[in-house]
Amino acid sequence: MQIVSGLSAMAIFCVTYAMILPALTLEAAVACNMSEHRHVDECYSQLRTLICGMEESAPQEGHIHSDACYETISELTCAVPESEGHTHGEGCFDENGSLVCALPESEEHTHSDACRAEKRELVCGLEESLPTEGHVHTGACRKTEDVLICGMTEHTHDASCYIHGDPLADVETSAEWENDIAAVNAGDMPDAVAVSRTQLGRGKSIHTARSA
Repeated sequence: MQIVSGLSAMAIFCVTYAMILPALTLEAAVACNMSEHRHVDECYSQLRTLICGMEESAPQEGHIHSDACYETISELTCAVPESEGHTHGEGCFDENGSLVCALPESEEHTHSDACRAEKRELVCGLEESLPTEGHVHTGACRKTEDVLICGMTEHTHDASCYIHGDPLADVETSAEWENDIAAVNAGDMPDAVAVSRTQLGRGKSIHTARSA
């Protein structure tokens, strides 16, 4: 019977304390100076960073010079100018037999094929280049990462965030707890009622501070 009574008292104590605790927490002053916040989807923005290291480019067919890119021209290689030639006659000398003609004697010369050489000249205006496939950025070219944009720190209030009237109220070390219950143990099972009584008055300062 005594054991049943003790268990009943312990159950009543636990239920009562559990009902009172939320009220105490809600009424307590927050001392941590931080707002409760948990990051959600709206706190992030997706940043897509280009990682492929390539610039977008269109495919190129490339160009290799063919016969169509060249024009054959004839280039004069002869160093002798064209002329009708000149042979000194009577008119080239005076009555004393002195040469008065300003023209040198020369053979007649007309440029022929032998005076020219054929040369191929590039006329297409394009440089030779190899064909390329080009590059278009795809999803594989980018890295997607979440960037925090809300500017807030995640925080959930715990017992250390509250001031319950007297900051030292309800602060009990393990040594104090063990000392309290050492004297009320009954055999192998603690007397729950007696243990509960050791806690009476420890929260008094909280209620005193609130009523004030």
